[in-house]
Amino acid sequence: MNVDSLDTTVLRLLRKRDTWERLSKAVPVSALDPMVQVLFGDMAAFFAANPDAVAIDAPPFRTWLFGFKRTGLKEDAKVILGRLIDNAFTGEVPRDGEAGIMERLVACELASQLTRQLERFQAGEEVDLRAVIQEQADRYDRIMQRRIKDPWDKSDIGDILSASENHAGLTWPWESINQRQKPASPGDFHVIAARPDTGKTSLIAQIVSCWAPQVSTLYGDRPVIWLNNEGASRQIILRIHQAALGSTEDELILMHKDGSLKDRYIKAIGGKIDRIKVMSIHDWSSHDVDELLRRENPAVVVFDMIDNVRFSGDINHGGQRTDQVLESMYQWARYLGVKYDAVMLATSQISSEGAGMLVPQMHMLKDSKTGKQGASDVQWMLGHSFDPTIDALRTLSTPKNKRLRSGFKKSATTDLIFQADRSVFMETR
Repeated sequence: MNVDSLDTTVLRLLRKRDTWERLSKAVPVSALDPMVQVLFGDMAAFFAANPDAVAIDAPPFRTWLFGFKRTGLKEDAKVILGRLIDNAFTGEVPRDGEAGIMERLVACELASQLTRQLERFQAGEEVDLRAVIQEQADRYDRIMQRRIKDPWDKSDIGDILSASENHAGLTWPWESINQRQKPASPGDFHVIAARPDTGKTSLIAQIVSCWAPQVSTLYGDRPVIWLNNEGASRQIILRIHQAALGSTEDELILMHKDGSLKDRYIKAIGGKIDRIKVMSIHDWSSHDVDELLRRENPAVVVFDMIDNVRFSGDINHGGQRTDQVLESMYQWARYLGVKYDAVMLATSQISSEGAGMLVPQMHMLKDSKTGKQGASDVQWMLGHSFDPTIDALRTLSTPKNKRLRSGFKKSATTDLIFQADRSVFMETR
């Protein structure tokens, strides 16, 4: 190894405890030489074992490493490591050189990641090279922007309290919910779950048709986007028209024939025909979705469903279980809401445990232990009973709720009557 390599310069930079504590977790370790990766881990162990040490100097570190940490090393390995230690832990790195070193490390990691993906591609594995390249380039840009972007949120507490007092945000279609639930605001992440064929699509259609005219007032000429990767989008468009106008399909047919349907619909959703856009994203990757939101600048995004997006991002803790993958995907979707300053609604299914229950419990989300729940600000559960005498009854509850008004209990539970032929839920009181 070149004694003046970037790798040894990184070790020299991190030899002081204050620098280690500030930068070590930001170092892309995978970009380092394998031997330096080992020594990097030894440095972490040294600082943990010697809490009073303010820096790592070569002689005491050699004594600790070979006398306590790696007592079984052969002499030739000790010689190689000793030379690396003597070079890495001697001298100083100028403070103004720190940013350049970290930037070079990020670039090295980018090259390493791209090389691994290209090797997979050449080996015949299914790799979306375009998505991989764009994702890594976006990650590089984000890291570089963090170096120049001021992370300090200078929001005025008076403005925050005024928005809360004036109920700023998108109010819900049901007064019993609005009495207890704060309006939805940009950056909020809501998960709405139901069992199959109990009215989840109609529920969201009613919510977005209620929000659409509010969007034009509060957030200007920004659309509501419904990202569909389940069934045919035509059915969603039909449900939205039914919910917006409170009409049956037969009534919509009559409006279409007499020429009044379009004008009525435009008036109901805020004066613009494409205020609500239903977009088919079947087989799209997470990168494709990110790029779409960047282009559209939506005020509201419905993810129907996140679970079906081809996720190209990193999985938390390197996990491979379904719940670990979904946890990362839902956290990614929540991040998009903050990134694009949009209200996020994600659909999920209630697991079989919650079948026939009017008030399913928090953990009853399909393929999730705590991941989906943890990513959400509000978890909405649409409960339904098997009792045929109350077949139209639905209970909307919030087992997790960070947006509840002060003075109320945790769950904003309310009973609704589902008028399936109109895609509308009516309050029972």
